[in-house]
Amino acid sequence: MLNLPSLRQLRYIVALSEARHFRKAAEAMGISQPSLSLQIGNLEGLLGVRLVERGRGPVTLTPEGREVVARAARVMDEVHGIVDLTASLQTGLTGTIRLGTTPTIGPYLMPFVVERLHAKYPDLRLYIREVVPRDLRGDLLAGSLDVILTQFPEGGLI
Repeated sequence: MLNLPSLRQLRYIVALSEARHFRKAAEAMGISQPSLSLQIGNLEGLLGVRLVERGRGPVTLTPEGREVVARAARVMDEVHGIVDLTASLQTGLTGTIRLGTTPTIGPYLMPFVVERLHAKYPDLRLYIREVVPRDLRGDLLAGSLDVILTQFPEGGLI
C-alpha cells in the first residue's frame, strides 16, 4: 500500500517554509517545536528526500524541499477551495446549472430567467443549450443537463 503524506504534514512544511524557523512555525500551527520537527522528519522519511537544511539560523529548504513546498501550497489552496465551495453551496445556489430549452421558448423566456438568477445568485453559472424537445429529454435522462424548459406535453417527463 502506498503511503501518502497527510494534509497536516503538508500544512507543516508550508508553515515552516513561510516562518523559516521551527519554533515560529510550530507556534503558528499551535503545536510544540519537537512535534513539528518530528512531523517534518516523518515527511522526509516518507518521501525519501531531505526537505530542509537544519542548523543555526533560518531554515533553508533544499531544492527538493522547494519543489515539495510549491506543490504542497497548491494542494492546500485546493483544499481551502473545497471548503469555500461547500460553504457557499450551503448558503445558496452556486456552481453551474446546465439548462436546456427549445428554440421556441428560449429566446423569449431566457433573458428574464438569466437576469433574475444573476441578480439573486451572482456566483451561479448558467450553461444554456437550445435544441429540439426530443434531444432535451435525452440529455436530461443522460445527465448532461440538470433542468429543461419545454412546452407540454413532453412525452411523460412528469
